Amino acid sequence: LAIGSLLGCSGAAVAAALGQRIGHVAPIIVSLLGQIIVCLALFDQDHWMAYVLAILFFNFFWNLILPYLMGMIAERDNVDGQAVVLIPAAQFAGSALGPVLTGWFAGDENYRVASLVAIGLFMLCLTVLTPLFITLRKRVKEIPNTDVYVARSN
Repeated sequence: LAIGSLLGCSGAAVAAALGQRIGHVAPIIVSLLGQIIVCLALFDQDHWMAYVLAILFFNFFWNLILPYLMGMIAERDNVDGQAVVLIPAAQFAGSALGPVLTGWFAGDENYRVASLVAIGLFMLCLTVLTPLFITLRKRVKEIPNTDVYVARSN
């Protein structure tokens, strides 16, 4: 897991290299789809190497999506940064609740159910975010040289 976390940093490096050149939407959707594929690959695997590879790719996609999600939140934070400062708290809450919920769903080593729950949650994210992205794109379409998200004016 430690090696997977370290190698997962390459996702953040890719995000840093891409910056805003392709906007927020494509990296977020690619990351969510990548995480779904990784969870599907884990669904029926018992081999340790498959697990290691899945962790590597999952961490890559997780570290790719985080900078774009945090940037989106920062750009849309209308209360002087109060939402941004809650990001670490939300991450730690997820780190605490994730294993508990996984254990609850997994029960007696039935990790397939945990994979299905993860897939369902990633699909829920796609279902919620896609219409939001389309709506935001329509709102800023008439503004030249902008990404999907436009920083609020002060």
